[in-house]
Amino acid sequence: DRSLPVVDRLLADPRFDNFRNSLLTQRASVVRKLALQGFQAPSTEEVGKLLDNGQVASVEDLRALLLEELENFQVWVRAADTDPIDPFYNNGQHVDENTARNRIVDKLDDRMKVQNLSVVIEHHMARGNRCDFTATTMISGVRKLLPIEVKGQWHSKLYQAASEQLETRYMIHPDAARQGIYLVLWFGPDVKIAGRKNTALLTPSDLRNRILSKMPQDLHPFVDVFVLDLSLPK
Repeated sequence: DRSLPVVDRLLADPRFDNFRNSLLTQRASVVRKLALQGFQAPSTEEVGKLLDNGQVASVEDLRALLLEELENFQVWVRAADTDPIDPFYNNGQHVDENTARNRIVDKLDDRMKVQNLSVVIEHHMARGNRCDFTATTMISGVRKLLPIEVKGQWHSKLYQAASEQLETRYMIHPDAARQGIYLVLWFGPDVKIAGRKNTALLTPSDLRNRILSKMPQDLHPFVDVFVLDLSLPK
């Protein structure tokens, strides 16, 4: 659908500021329609499998499962007696985004394989774009895909990435049902936030609330923001 980029250009043009509320309403309507494109209700058999065995029956289920696995990862990385948080640091300095992502995916992949799901790093998308990683499954012979965008708290595009990358480049994939997860890496309040010295955000929850406040409202039903606490325990 080409109407979404058109509406976004109009919203970015100050000449149309008087029509902003109307344009925002139109944008929300377009996003809802796109989210429903290709939607197919799960069969009775698929719903039964979900209820009986916890199997994934939709992209929504896949999204909920990934969030649960991220919650489990959060507990493990901070509390396990093998100190799994240590590999996220070199000589006292946090690793870069890609290294952190790879170490997260290594753990998630083992968990996902048990449930016949797969995780792919740098998944190739349209126009040469590569998503940080995706989770995929097959439902009634049809592939379903959930894109996950990863950003360190220091990234200059921290507050724009959910809409400018995750939504615009990856959630448009026909298998993604217009949904995604924005995974943000928190290494503590002493690390810069969006390229600037941090003076106000003290916890992962603070950062998540700030990101949500800056994310377009019409994205909230389709994107989950998860801030992963990788700060060193005191």
